Amino acid sequence: MNYDKLSFGFIEARQYVEALVVLDHMLKSNHIELESLEQLGSGYLTIVIKGDLASVQMAVEEAMNCSLTGDISGRVIAKPYPGWERMITKYQQGMQRGDEDGS
Repeated sequence: MNYDKLSFGFIEARQYVEALVVLDHMLKSNHIELESLEQLGSGYLTIVIKGDLASVQMAVEEAMNCSLTGDISGRVIAKPYPGWERMITKYQQGMQRGDEDGS
């Protein structure tokens, strides 16, 4: 995977409907891809998107602006370190097994 041109955006929402509305808006208005939609527990969901830096930044900003409840947060990782994806994969595999810390 070419990390030189790839950035990731993370949006955390408290409600499923809010997450879907935000995701729909981001996908329609930007050149990004959905990487994953994770349910974290206690009603929290994390949307992970990927694309070029400008598109990801715009999508995260728009997500914050189109929030129905205002109970949403977002961050962008621009040009991540090439090995960082292994950490995310390890965490996701641990959560599938039921480990709280992903280990």
